[in-house]
Amino acid sequence: MNRLRQPSRLAIPWLPILAVAMMCAAYFVLLFSMDEAVRPPWGGWLGAALGVLGGGLLAWFVQRHLRKLREGALAENATRDAGQWVARVAFAKHPERARLLQAHPWLASLDSTSATPIQKELDRWYAEMKSGLMDQAQVMSQEMERDLQLATEFQQAFLNRAYPEVPSVYIDGRLRLEFNHVYRPAMAVGGDFFDLIAIGTDCAGLFITDVMGHGVRSALITAILRALIAELTPQARNAPYFMEHLNKEFCDILQTMPSTNFASAFYFVADTTSRIATYANAGHLPPYLLNRSRAKVGKMSLPQPKSVALGLLDTEKFSGETVRLHDGQTFLFYTDGLYECTNPDGEEFGLHRVEKVLQQNIYKSTGDILKAMVVAVNEFVRGEPLADDLCMVAIDVTTSPPKNGG
Repeated sequence: MNRLRQPSRLAIPWLPILAVAMMCAAYFVLLFSMDEAVRPPWGGWLGAALGVLGGGLLAWFVQRHLRKLREGALAENATRDAGQWVARVAFAKHPERARLLQAHPWLASLDSTSATPIQKELDRWYAEMKSGLMDQAQVMSQEMERDLQLATEFQQAFLNRAYPEVPSVYIDGRLRLEFNHVYRPAMAVGGDFFDLIAIGTDCAGLFITDVMGHGVRSALITAILRALIAELTPQARNAPYFMEHLNKEFCDILQTMPSTNFASAFYFVADTTSRIATYANAGHLPPYLLNRSRAKVGKMSLPQPKSVALGLLDTEKFSGETVRLHDGQTFLFYTDGLYECTNPDGEEFGLHRVEKVLQQNIYKSTGDILKAMVVAVNEFVRGEPLADDLCMVAIDVTTSPPKNGG
């Protein structure tokens, strides 16, 4: 490794000065050692001439040396300032190299506070550029916040719109459906969502999904699914057929995207006239079925064979399953954010706690059951933010008249 060499000082021209001095001294010694009788008459004039010549040469050499010394000092100062600035910039990215070189006496002599006009100009330019970029970043951040707020409001408005009336006209003694839900995204917008589809006058479909991930990215995927659901509404009465075509359309869109995306989903169709509900599943957990008359909390059986999540295989076939509807039933649909939420100790809420809350509140109204579940989750996480979206949707099957009088 090459070592840094200390800048050399200008050498003083001692040799010419010494030669002139010796010549003058030798002449005067020779001149004054002669007897006045033999001393040449021109000796005094020659001595004076040599003295003037020697003094002039000496003055010229000294003046020349001082000029070079001044020029060298100015050059060295400028070089030192420039070198100092370059060293600070270069070693800022490599502090380990700076530490190795700090022991060198020349580098140690650099004044870290000095700054050349060039450095000051660069610092000023950098400060202006940084300020300009920060202003641009702030403007962009504000625009993104406004867009995100708009997306949040849109998603909340979609999920909080009025529930369908099923059947559209209440007839005493006939089955009727009531709906309740809770939705809490982990971020401003979420990837969990549900859609209630009015199918004719006596039938409704519930689609609930949990898109991979959360936040803006997953919210965009849910927007795609909502658009596809709207297109497939005419086929919504047949649950397996609906899921199969939804999956195929979804896969066709996802193939144009560079990253892998998928969504678990459950689709449930309740017909109040036939008193039969059909459903299909795409990698989602089975919903809970509460029987109020027998105070029983159970789970719906999943169609066999099981199907994978939406968006993975465009040729996937979906099987259907049925369940009879009767007064006093409550179907609870949910996403994994309900039971996978964790407390500060890293412990999951778990399905056993979900079932415990349901059992303890089975005689309460469905709205109160959902509130009790939210309270239990909040107490369990003890202030920890939700790591995933939380979505619950409940369907009550009842023969009682609607609260608004129908």
